[in-house]
Amino acid sequence: MTTLVFVHGRGQHGRDPNELRRRWCAGLNSGLTLAGHSPVKPDDVIFPYYADLLHAKELEAVKEGSDFELESVRRRPSRLPIDPLMPQGVSIVEGAILQSMAADVEGPTEDIDREGFADLLRLPGARRLAERLAELTDGEQEIIERFLRDVAIYLVYARRDIQRMLRTALRKVDGDLILVGHSLGSVVAHELLEDKAIRQRTVAFVTLGSPLGIQGVYKNLAKPGTHHPGTPAWLTVYDPLDFVAIGHPIKRLYGGPLDEMSVRNPRGEAHSVERYLGHQAVASWIGNHLGA
Repeated sequence: MTTLVFVHGRGQHGRDPNELRRRWCAGLNSGLTLAGHSPVKPDDVIFPYYADLLHAKELEAVKEGSDFELESVRRRPSRLPIDPLMPQGVSIVEGAILQSMAADVEGPTEDIDREGFADLLRLPGARRLAERLAELTDGEQEIIERFLRDVAIYLVYARRDIQRMLRTALRKVDGDLILVGHSLGSVVAHELLEDKAIRQRTVAFVTLGSPLGIQGVYKNLAKPGTHHPGTPAWLTVYDPLDFVAIGHPIKRLYGGPLDEMSVRNPRGEAHSVERYLGHQAVASWIGNHLGA
């Protein structure tokens, strides 16, 4: 028996994991139906929910990093890090990710040439970069800034606890696995595959709207750099307007076996997991490996 495992991304804390699982299944089932495959039942899908743990780790980081004078934000903004509420380690990773995203989306800009990344990655320069990313993609500046924080929190603060939680959940499942990771969840799933026992059971790996092509992300993985996770099949799907998927295509970085699909999601939903899963070609690829 092959079991689907959905690994969600950021921004899901406080939500009902069963509802989230049904939404993912609804998106996938729409594509499976178009492709002539049988639909999947939500009760047959594993949805390890780590969002509340990630949020708790964020609050811990805020508490640790909040020892600064609020007055200094107004007085010397250019000398503050990208996220003054965060400890230095988190802020450094946030800056590295933003730098990579800005370079990937359009290369050096006049502002960067004039001021240099070191200054632009401090307030208010970082806000200008995030605003520019929002203009060039389908993202919103506020969402981009939250993405930077949450990915950095995982990479610096929460990795060990979240990995432990997901490994425990998967030990309760027998048989082969298909790992499907969306957004930050694709990074979490990629690192899960460092576990030999999980990797040997995983027949297919799917990444949707993944930041694994962003240098500031892959250089901060538990095993830094780009390396294929060792699964017999890997599909990565991206919308060119999805700001999280900047850096795609990624086969040049990770090698094969790796199938890449570029899709177009509706405007305003470039990063939607339901839209990604609903594409007939994406669902068919999953269905073929699932045997549905």
